[in-house]
Amino acid sequence: MKKVGLFFWIVIICIFTINSQSFSYDYFCIDPGHGGSDAGSVGRIYGIEEKYVNFGVGHTAWQYFGLSNWDPIMTRYEDIYIDRQHRANIANKANGEIGVDAFISVHHNAADTIPVPDTITNGTETYWCNAARTDSNWTRDTTHLLADKVYFKIRDEFHYPERGVKLRCGGRFWILDLTKMASTLSEASFLTC
Repeated sequence: MKKVGLFFWIVIICIFTINSQSFSYDYFCIDPGHGGSDAGSVGRIYGIEEKYVNFGVGHTAWQYFGLSNWDPIMTRYEDIYIDRQHRANIANKANGEIGVDAFISVHHNAADTIPVPDTITNGTETYWCNAARTDSNWTRDTTHLLADKVYFKIRDEFHYPERGVKLRCGGRFWILDLTKMASTLSEASFLTC
């Protein structure tokens, strides 16, 4: 897990050091999905719960950034459940109520296990919602660009099958509707594979 966390840190470094014409991300939030009573998906081989994988990746990235010039925040620093609205508020109200520049929610996927467990489906996919286009911090929507950078970096580094960058709002992606900055949710891999 430490290796995955280190890689995710490298991915974020690459994303945040590449300035694209009219935007850069200086202050951001890492959101390790699930936590506490919300375990998320469960790994096929060792039965590890997604909440631990997400936290390990997010916390490792946060630790490495602590050694750099960035000072990211996290939505949770331990294994506790925090609802989506509160997680979004952490990012929206940070930095003296200005909010962060970018929000990355870390997740790992699960294939359908009914009626027969699917142990073959794998890949990486990243989601975004265009809610951020109305945010006062940006003159244009940078959410899709952030989602593209996260997706292609993970895909190219791990050579996972392509599952794409997808526009999704509401439902299980409701956190993307609630954040007021460039936001993306990454399903980095499948725990069921």
